[in-house]
Amino acid sequence: MFGLELDRKADKTYAAFSTLGCVALNPTGDKKDPLGFVETMRRGTNATSASFAGAEQDGAIVLHAVENIGVSEALQGCEITAMTLRPFADSALSVKLAGKAKAARLPGR
Repeated sequence: MFGLELDRKADKTYAAFSTLGCVALNPTGDKKDPLGFVETMRRGTNATSASFAGAEQDGAIVLHAVENIGVSEALQGCEITAMTLRPFADSALSVKLAGKAKAARLPGR
């Protein structure tokens, strides 16, 4: 799960707020310890949030994290340190994330 709110300021800079839920594809934990496994999966579904600031650069919007929230509670950190937004297909964005998260494609509105 990835959500992004983007706000263009009057001076042509941007502010953004994201939510990101990281799920482990290969959950860790001992199968002999079901409670530990459940805790691992719970931490994998905790959403993290981040605030960003940035500007347009080479036809893209480049954002850098101001603050990451809830990262210590997430399974594998799941922090985003920066992101680059570019137009993709019809009414969509390509989002390249930097940090411990992977890239995503977002449908447009």
